[in-house]
Amino acid sequence: MYAKCGLISCARSIYDRISSKDLICWNTIIACYGIHGQGREALTLFQQMKDEIEPDHATFAALLSALSHSGLVEEGRHWFDDMVNEYKIKPSEKHYACSVDLLARAGEVEEAKELITSMETKPGLAVWVALLSGCHKHKKFSIGELAANRVLELIPENTGTFVLVANFFAAAKMWDAVEVNGRLHAFLMDDTSHPQYEQIMGLLCNLENEMKAMGYVPKTDFVLQNLEEDVKVKMLGIHSERLAIAFGLLNTAPGTRLLITKNLRVCGDCHEVTKFISVIVKREIIVRDVKRFHHFKDGTCSCGDYW
Repeated sequence: MYAKCGLISCARSIYDRISSKDLICWNTIIACYGIHGQGREALTLFQQMKDEIEPDHATFAALLSALSHSGLVEEGRHWFDDMVNEYKIKPSEKHYACSVDLLARAGEVEEAKELITSMETKPGLAVWVALLSGCHKHKKFSIGELAANRVLELIPENTGTFVLVANFFAAAKMWDAVEVNGRLHAFLMDDTSHPQYEQIMGLLCNLENEMKAMGYVPKTDFVLQNLEEDVKVKMLGIHSERLAIAFGLLNTAPGTRLLITKNLRVCGDCHEVTKFISVIVKREIIVRDVKRFHHFKDGTCSCGDYW
């Protein structure tokens, strides 16, 4: 509970007070560090655990996820192989999804595709989404098109998945594919109906001026539509997480930590903006996106700009 609320130190404090730790305790704390991008700490805990208790399939799922979120590719390869060969655990969809995510996120999309091909069962949605995300990030459009089409064949219900597919096709300049295959849901960024809309936009305008004075340059390549540059800048400025951060700043006391939750992966420009804002307002800002937690403080993020 504490870890899901962004309070990893509280979660660890409770864990440390447990005198007799069972398998569930170990698995939970490893998973906690994983979603907070602290893969090294998760691996250290796993090393301690395996000396005391036999890890199970859930342990390796938590470990592989943690290694993926921290970009620990070699460690991920090693422990996936050990899981199969030493611990004789048959990989599940979750294990494959974590390993594909690990490889694809690091740019090893060809190896990730080979891993999918080696699966004894039919790959599910999570596996293809992991591959697609990596292809999108590293502009591997050939393999990415295969992954995107597999995702659409599986008819995902999550709106965020459709947005990922649409963004990939847009980046690859496959507009027809978006129009034919993408059953997209509308996503409203600029909510002008909010009673504090004018205050929110005024604060964001002031923050943007301060950020530009500090060296901020809008990353308009994250707006994938074919629009004029000034329109792209405006679109970045009304992304939902910025509105949420401004609302939080307006309605909480100075120094209060903010916790923002969003149903999509945080975009690269908003990630950069939040780092600047954390310096300007001297606050810790925690953003939980669809994949992980990002802890922003003093101009840096816990993910080390790797997500």
